[in-house]
Amino acid sequence: MMATSYETLYQRYLKEYEAKQNESIAASDAVYDSKIKTIEDTYNQNINKAKQEYEDDYRANAVQKKVNEFFIAEDMANMGLTNSGLSRMQVTANNLSYANNKAKLDRQRQSMVDSLTMEMTNLISSAQTEKLSAAQSIRDSYAELAAENASEAYKAELEAEAEQTKAYYSYLANQAEAKEENKVSLYDYAYNYKNASGVKVNVYYKDGKKYEIARGRNPYTNSNNTNDAAVMKYGTFDNGYQPKGVIIDGVDYGKLKKSGETDVVNGRTQNVWITNDGTKWIWDGTKNKYLLYGEG
Repeated sequence: MMATSYETLYQRYLKEYEAKQNESIAASDAVYDSKIKTIEDTYNQNINKAKQEYEDDYRANAVQKKVNEFFIAEDMANMGLTNSGLSRMQVTANNLSYANNKAKLDRQRQSMVDSLTMEMTNLISSAQTEKLSAAQSIRDSYAELAAENASEAYKAELEAEAEQTKAYYSYLANQAEAKEENKVSLYDYAYNYKNASGVKVNVYYKDGKKYEIARGRNPYTNSNNTNDAAVMKYGTFDNGYQPKGVIIDGVDYGKLKKSGETDVVNGRTQNVWITNDGTKWIWDGTKNKYLLYGEG
């Protein structure tokens, strides 16, 4: 059996999540579209209100012009200067005053409208940016989920493929026979192997015989590390029981990363790990714990 490629699995999961992703994006877009409409409605109302507030000033300016025209006409009539140069000059001055006041009101009103319009435009632009960012975050989350699932599925297929390889079984059997009596041999034993009942178990070999042990249990000690502080905080490696970090006697040494070194423990080549403080560790399955590298 050939394992399905990671990319094929990844695209398969992306397709599987496509409908849910689109639903989530549509729901998110609807929230931001509603927010944008509220901004537009609110500011358009404020702009119209601002325009209306100046109507009284426009009317007052027009009325003042009419009042001034009446008094100018009356004064000129009393002086018998109805068609004189003075009369025309006062009429011109009144018209100019009216025009200047109107222009001033136009500028004030337009300035207020422009200010409100700019505020509205900025808020809408910000909301549209948030809308696009939210949609992209949703896409990223589903892509990450698809990648995680594809990685797990690909790993499981590789393990199943290795488990079914005759050479693999032969190698394990030969190594088990070479070990001391009653000593557990764990050369590349299988994780997440599906047994005849379809249950995922770990498989190891002892005295040339194949044994199954429940996921999450250490095959050396049969310990269940579920409640181990390091497991609860950092999780486990693929075997389901070995913590990804080190917490000893309440002291948290941090998450582990590969140092690039290896060593043999209990007849099995294992990684030498390192924590952020530079301390090196190696896992001893027979003791069900990490040891400072170099100590027995």
